[in-house]
Amino acid sequence: MNFLIAAISIGFLGSFHCVGMCGPIALALPVHKHPPLKRYALIALYNLGRITTYSVFGLTAGIVGQSFAMAGLQQGLSVTLGILLLAGVFLPFKNSLSGYSFFLWIKTTLGRLFSRGNRSSLFIVGVLNGFLPCGLVYLGLAGAMASGDAFRGATFMAAF
Repeated sequence: MNFLIAAISIGFLGSFHCVGMCGPIALALPVHKHPPLKRYALIALYNLGRITTYSVFGLTAGIVGQSFAMAGLQQGLSVTLGILLLAGVFLPFKNSLSGYSFFLWIKTTLGRLFSRGNRSSLFIVGVLNGFLPCGLVYLGLAGAMASGDAFRGATFMAAF
């Protein structure tokens, strides 16, 4: 139960960051021409897409954490993840082009999907939004991995 409180707390406290970073995507969703009930349903589909991506990431991170726990390396994993997160905050990193083409594809695909504005496209916009790089998501994934369990990792990220 404490891990859920941690996930919800990270998500809530990070929401101020999210408003600035992903808020423009949410505000640009082509839902404003619809009546209120349909608009809320379309926004819910978008958010369901994000939660789906985060849950799958959490499941994967939980499986990795479970593997470390079974090998008796869970504590070392937790310490290493903490050090890497702190290093990411305090050490300057140069931008790499390794993921550039992937993120360019996401950007292009998001543009196409926004112009459609139907139910399935809004769900996919949410799914793709979950792939955008975000330090808070990385923090959530570290928590999911530290949970040491696939189900708890997925639940952690869904609550996040």
